[in-house]
Amino acid sequence: MFYVVGSGPTGIASAKALLDRGAEVTVIDVGQQCERHILDDVAQLRATDPSAWDPAVVDRIAGPSLQAGASFPGLKLAYGSAFPYAFADSDIGSQHGTSCVQSWAQGGLSNVWGAAALPYAPSDLAGWPLTHEELCEHYAAVAHMMPIAGTRDDLEHAFPFYAEPLPGARLSRQAEQIESRLKRHGPRLTARGITFGRSRLALRTVADGRGEACRYVGLCLTGCPYLAIYNAAETLRDLMRHPRFHYEPLCKIETVDEPDSTSVRLSGRRVDTNQSVHFVGRRALLAAGVISTTCIVLRSLAHYDRPVTLRYHPYFLLPLVALQGTVDVESERGHTLAQLFLEIHDRGISDHWVHLQLYSYNRFMGDRLRRALGSVPGLSRRLDSFLSGRLLAIQGYLHGTEDTVMEARLRRGQTPAEDKLELSGAVSRRARRSIRAVCWKLVRCAKALGAVPLPWMLHVGQPGEGNHIGAAFPMRARPGPLQTDLLGRLPEFTRVHIVDASVLPSLPATTITYGSMANAHRIGSAAALQDERP
Repeated sequence: MFYVVGSGPTGIASAKALLDRGAEVTVIDVGQQCERHILDDVAQLRATDPSAWDPAVVDRIAGPSLQAGASFPGLKLAYGSAFPYAFADSDIGSQHGTSCVQSWAQGGLSNVWGAAALPYAPSDLAGWPLTHEELCEHYAAVAHMMPIAGTRDDLEHAFPFYAEPLPGARLSRQAEQIESRLKRHGPRLTARGITFGRSRLALRTVADGRGEACRYVGLCLTGCPYLAIYNAAETLRDLMRHPRFHYEPLCKIETVDEPDSTSVRLSGRRVDTNQSVHFVGRRALLAAGVISTTCIVLRSLAHYDRPVTLRYHPYFLLPLVALQGTVDVESERGHTLAQLFLEIHDRGISDHWVHLQLYSYNRFMGDRLRRALGSVPGLSRRLDSFLSGRLLAIQGYLHGTEDTVMEARLRRGQTPAEDKLELSGAVSRRARRSIRAVCWKLVRCAKALGAVPLPWMLHVGQPGEGNHIGAAFPMRARPGPLQTDLLGRLPEFTRVHIVDASVLPSLPATTITYGSMANAHRIGSAAALQDERP
């Protein structure tokens, strides 16, 4: 038996690879799910034409879009529920300057992700102990697991498709205007190191046997009633029909060890009864998410009170005002995920690609705008409407390099369940300089972009904000302490493989989930082959 810990994207990708190689697989998971009464509301919307939706039901599943008193979007909820997050009994004890979350949900944080799916550029894998070519077949395998909607455009030169994409999602009218402007000024932008194209999204734009297509009802950021946005739990349900697949929910793994040369043991407890559980098998693959995996590994190695470094994507949110307004944006039917991608390759800013996602008007922006206008006496509703038709936002990420680190220490409790992770970190000066340089580059390109950035409204996220963290146990050709080999194994283990973003050697700025899934699929395939050899 091969055991996979966690049902998030990397856990599901590695489990699928194992099954395809003929292995018997059990996924062990806490597996929190959305509350039944909320799912009933979602089902009611799905069964009703959007023109006849009950506004009260829509408001219930939309939930609050901002934390009380916050000036930037808070934790994204799923249908108004916080079930994706591990608040009660969390392994995180304290945070100093960081903003990390832990998930015990079935499907992990894919319940609340932004669905952006762009592979790593080959140039951003410099220093990795494997090549881009070694990931290609696994990108393709993942692309057949989850829908990727996109358009063949200039992005493809640096970021290829590995399977035929679904038709790209329909652009909003705001995004169409920006795209048209970008195309007119394409050569100028290329000369300035900016490549652009339509967003690539893990979004079902064509109905299939697994679910309905996007209906453009604008609830992407709060939870799609049609389940058109990919969730790893969707593939989990498919795997449950496989005769060699098993699922063990309500179990939290706390330690792993190798009692002999041919087996691995996983120990933990049931979260409903607190009863101890033990699983013994041939190999274990840890895909519990970076926070949970870090706790499991440090506890298993008795690595208490000593620092471990993790990397993060420096993250920022930049509002823009379009040069050309769009009327009635609040009533437009559309999706609210990223509309366009802009990729910057400028050595004056970074040696790596900078990834930008452009969003047109959505409810989150509208709520933030009304809060801002409400604090300024005399601003009319007409001005609110004027700005709504011009308001855009860019969500940006830098490459997670050596100076983008946070520190984790596991503090011992009276029982393993009471061990807590202390996290600390700060955005480095270099990262802040690079973010400012990106902002001013966009200001200088405002005419070609068709929108004016507002740098004084820039929000720079704390380390971990946006849930893009990893590299706690980075893969190395010759691993040292707390480093892993090409199969995600620490020096202390031969049958325990870490497969989530914890083993990435660095964090390329382009979207973290797709590349992490491809690497997890690669390790899962190789782990199955290990036991096939004589």
